Amino acid sequence: ALNGRRVDEAPFLLRPRTAEPVIATGPRIGISQGVETLWRFGLAGSRLLSRPMRG
Repeated sequence: ALNGRRVDEAPFLLRPRTAEPVIATGPRIGISQGVETLWRFGLAGSRLLSRPMRG
């Protein structure tokens, strides 16, 4: 979403991961129905999420 640029070309750089990521799940935010379904996914401990998630 950076002005239509491809993620496999400059200015981006893809590197091999250094560790296996811990993917966390949780309830979606801002809904009143289906809240028991854990359809929110993110990196556990990420500062970039609107609400923290645990692994």
